[in-house]
Amino acid sequence: MKPMVKSLPCVGDHWTVLDGERTPVCVCRTLSVEEIPFDEVTEEYARWGGEGDCSRRSWRQIYWQYICLECTRIGRDPNLKAPMIMERFAVVDIHLWQIK
Repeated sequence: MKPMVKSLPCVGDHWTVLDGERTPVCVCRTLSVEEIPFDEVTEEYARWGGEGDCSRRSWRQIYWQYICLECTRIGRDPNLKAPMIMERFAVVDIHLWQIK
């Protein structure tokens, strides 16, 4: 199976976050985009990303599992140097009328 090819985010992009029912929740704007090898992601980025308990250890566990699943899907071996596209963003509009 081939890897999915998606366009990379660009600084200034706006995008809509959808909930599990595909209802718009908010609009975000991309602030920065970096490509960083998996094993070089910093504690600071992991904390900012907010995954798990916000530690680098938790971040790495969560994303290593994702990398392994994706590598299996496309027939590759997982690699600690796997490139991670790191996007920072800000919420610029909240769809308050959608909140129940």
